[in-house]
Amino acid sequence: MMKDYGLEGYSWFKRLYKHRVKWSTALNNEYFSAGILSSQRSESTNHAIGFQTSKTTSVTDFFGIFETTVRRWRSEEERKEFNGIRSTATSVYPLVDLLLHASQVYTVKLFRIFERQFALAMGTRATYLPVDDPLLVYRVHPAASEDGAHHVTYDCSNQLIECTCRKFQVMGMFCSHIIRVLHMHSVGEILNMYILRRWIKFSKKAVWERLLPSDIRRSERCQ
Repeated sequence: MMKDYGLEGYSWFKRLYKHRVKWSTALNNEYFSAGILSSQRSESTNHAIGFQTSKTTSVTDFFGIFETTVRRWRSEEERKEFNGIRSTATSVYPLVDLLLHASQVYTVKLFRIFERQFALAMGTRATYLPVDDPLLVYRVHPAASEDGAHHVTYDCSNQLIECTCRKFQVMGMFCSHIIRVLHMHSVGEILNMYILRRWIKFSKKAVWERLLPSDIRRSERCQ
């Protein structure tokens, strides 16, 4: 910016550039955040506890309120996990292979997110872009206009796929652009490398099996 606008002689810009390590990142599409905004954690805590407390609440009373809230959260989590494992989400759309597989592996809430992306994918157009590369590149955009177009790179041999919108990198869930390309290639399942353990129905079981030594797991299964 300093070169483009001839600002090399301004001391304020030079001083600002020296402190660039303290700058905040303008775009965070390279970092996983599960789609949670930085302010949502404090907002959810305030919503769960704030209405039960006030400025005069003692530390002892606050701790009791907090414990009760956490127990309620855990109980609700166990109930939803129990219902989610023993049921398969339904959809208003025909459960084609990709959508059916998502309903079998994802929790109900995450499947609804995937379902919305699937619906958006069906309303997009994908144009193949010839490139001097073994990879396939598509330009995907809404059918009504070309605004918001993104490029999807697909490696058929290694089943690797990536989109410039970076939704998977941020949230761990396929975007509508990737779903569109996979649907075009008749891909019927989401590859394991693209299924985050935190989003699946059996996430707790998967973590448990990963942490415990194999001999302990075998002995507990025998029991």
